[in-house]
Parts: sequence; C-alpha cells; structure tokens
Amino acid sequence: MATRLGCPLPSAIAWRSRRFYAARALQTPELRQWVEKNGGYVSSGIELTQDGQSGLGLRTTQWIPRGQTVISLPSHLPLGMRFDDTRNADSEAVQAIVNRVPEELWALRLGMKLLNEKAKENSFWWPYISLLPQRFQIPIFFSGDEIASLQYPPLIYQVKKRCKVLYELSTRDIPAVLQTCQGEKHPFAGQDVDGGALGWAMSAVSSRAFRLQNKKSGDSERVLLPLIDMCNHSFAPNSRLEQISTGDNLDYKLQVVAESSLENGTPLTLNYGALSNDLLLLDYGFIVPDNPYDRVELKYDPSLLEVACLAGGFSNQGAPSFASPPPWQQALLAQLRLQGAGASLLVTLGGPEIVDGRLLAALRILYAGDASELRHQDLKQLQAWGSQPPLGFVNERNVLRTLAAVAALVLTRSFATTAEVDRGLLETAEPSSNQQLIVSYRLGKKQMLLDVVEKLKGRLKMLKADGKVGVQDHGARKGKGFG
Repeated sequence: MATRLGCPLPSAIAWRSRRFYAARALQTPELRQWVEKNGGYVSSGIELTQDGQSGLGLRTTQWIPRGQTVISLPSHLPLGMRFDDTRNADSEAVQAIVNRVPEELWALRLGMKLLNEKAKENSFWWPYISLLPQRFQIPIFFSGDEIASLQYPPLIYQVKKRCKVLYELSTRDIPAVLQTCQGEKHPFAGQDVDGGALGWAMSAVSSRAFRLQNKKSGDSERVLLPLIDMCNHSFAPNSRLEQISTGDNLDYKLQVVAESSLENGTPLTLNYGALSNDLLLLDYGFIVPDNPYDRVELKYDPSLLEVACLAGGFSNQGAPSFASPPPWQQALLAQLRLQGAGASLLVTLGGPEIVDGRLLAALRILYAGDASELRHQDLKQLQAWGSQPPLGFVNERNVLRTLAAVAALVLTRSFATTAEVDRGLLETAEPSSNQQLIVSYRLGKKQMLLDVVEKLKGRLKMLKADGKVGVQDHGARKGKGFG
C-alpha cells in the first residue's frame, strides 16, 4: 500500500451527479440568475469568461468606477460546514466522515460537504457546483515521477501526506461509515467515493475557499463563495472582498468592490494572501513568477554553517565553533529555539525579509567575540536588518558572507538540475502541461536562491561603501540587553 503514496490519485471524472452534463450546458446565465434570485447582486458590467490557463474568471464588459460594488452575496449563499438542517437525513453521515478527517486538512472536511451537495438531485447550490472544474492541475494528481521531479522535499512530503490521507479515508474510514447508511441516509446518493473523488473535492475547496469571520461564534470559518471565487489572484489586486455586518450585526453580506477604475475587458482580481509558491501550487495549482513571498525551507545545521563559513573565506582557525559554541552563545541560541529542549530548527531563505530572522540573529551571535558585544542589543534587534549593523562592521561582513554561502550551498545541494537545464526544458514543454508547471516551480526556487545571494552581496557592498560603518556602532538604540 505504501507504493500508492507517490502515485497519482485516480480520476474523479466518473464520479458525478446524474445531472452533470445537462447542468454545464446552462453555464453562466443560470448562476447569475441564481445569485440575484436569492438576494444577491451582480453588476451588469461583468461577465464570466474562460481563460485557457486560469479556468473560469470574471472580467468587465464596461468601465467600472473605483469604489463600485460589482458582486454582493447574502450570508445564506456561501457554501460552508452547516449541518443544522435536520430535514437532511444524510447530514449525520457527512458529519461522521468529517470527524475522521484531520483538522489541518480543512479543505477535505469542507470537501465532504461539497461532495454531499454534488450528489443531491436538487441541491440548493447546484447552479454553482455545476460550473466547478472537472479537473485540477494539483500535485496530488501528478504521477509518481512528476512528484519526484518537483525536486523540493518539503513540498513532496506534503503531497505524499495528502495522498496518504485521501487513500486511507477512501478505503477505510468512508466505507466504515457508509455501510450503515441506506436510502436517504446515504450522503452520496449510493455512489462510492474513491481517492479521486476526494482529491477533486479537496482541490475544489482549497483553490476557491475564503476565510470569513463567524459573527455568531466569533471564530473564523472557510466557505465557498459562488461567483466571487471566480476572481483570479494577484498580489496587486484591482478589487477587494468586504464582509459587511447587517441587521443586528450577527448577519452579514459579502461584496466585491473595485479598488480602482476598471477599463472594459479588465479581469477582476483579488489577493488570496501573502502565499508562497509552495502553497499556491499545492492548493491552487499555479505559481506566481518572481513571487515576493516565496521561500526555501532548510534545517538549522551547524555542519552546513561550518562549510558555508569556509566557503565565505574563513580559515579553520578564524571560524567560530558552530557545533560547540560557548555556554553564553548556547543560552542565546536556546532563546531563539535553535538549540535545546523545544527547539524548532526549520528556518527559511527568501521572502521580503531575505533571511529568516532567527538564522540572522544566530550568526550574529556566533560571530560575536564575547557577550559584552551584545550588551546594548536584544534578540528582536538581532533578528532584523537595520540601517547600521548592530554588532559592527566586521561581524556583519562575516554574517553576510556566510549567509550568501549558505544560499549557494542550498542551491547546489537541494536540486537535481541546474537553472540552465530547467530553462532549456521550459522551451520544449507543452504550454499548460504538468511538466511546464513543475519545471517553472523548481526554477522559481532556484532563481529565488540566486536572488538571495545577490541581495546579500548587495548588502555587503553597501556595508563596505558606508564609511560610517567602520567600527562597532556604540550609538545604536539600546535594548533591554543580555546582561
């Protein structure tokens, strides 16, 4: 059974409602009419479009002024985890299955509700469900070789973990619940649910769900927002999603508002969040080139730091003891949770901060000659870049050289192909194919690491060029200190 973890899930195409093809023929007019019939609003100036790469999307058909509401949904239109309708005989079975899904896989939990509604002959949400994609270009549907060719262990681990959960749920947990369900109590209208159907449901949810504030409980919940979730992603969106309280403040409505004036033919975009390409690929099936929030994960490893130190130009005699630092350094590393009980050794390179703050602080501490050099600094200051180096020119130079070498070592050690090889593969890959997506993903990781090296070198040059940073800065703002 373990061999299934790296294999693609079966297709979910065979699992569909008896009305599937007929409903898709109705297409977008039915969805717009359904929203408006049930108390929602859809501007006459927008339409649904088919994008070859992004699937369904929304775009303007006329000029839209800034601040205009283009879509509004009342609170009963989102599809969420509601089981308070006792008229549904199958609700208990769906909830029993949901209870067997790990809480962190929220998309699969909501996906069970989606499958339940998809199987119904007269689901309230059918005009919306009928337009959901039949296939998703998500890694859980990749072949074993394709998963391996991602070349990035943290993502590969997450893909295999999801495949394992889907397989176990479809072969063990769901059959155990369904064997007691007959007739109207069967949550999927008598249909079997395999890993492919579960994968489709989880992908449909993860690629479309939004997090909302539950006014009654005060907690947040994830829901599917018909029509609104067809806005595609941008880190510089032209629209925003608002949750507006209504009535006694326990109810709400959701609306999409234009952030700027929109010309005719403009796609509507929302910001899905500051997401790395790992999460975008895993949950949405796409990546953003030059993603400012992309990072590479690595383990805080003294042996890696030792090699990087030597690569940065240090001799064995001049290098700090990364593996066995003195007690005062060990105490500070423990405060950073990089040593001792409760240590969390996962650090990152990339993102807006360039380097994980804990890794930056650790190297500054390790390159410090003695504890007295840190008397005017605290851990918060050591984890951040500043206009001047907190521990002086020499310390910062050593830190920057070592960090640049760490990024270069991660680049050469972690990936089976070079950036040049990947660029060549992209030239021959079919557009919108799995191969194009996979190679683009791993090339983005490599380019990001190269950018990290260049940014660190840039900071090193600025450090050398600044004549004011020739000695340790004793005039820096005082923190609470270490002693």
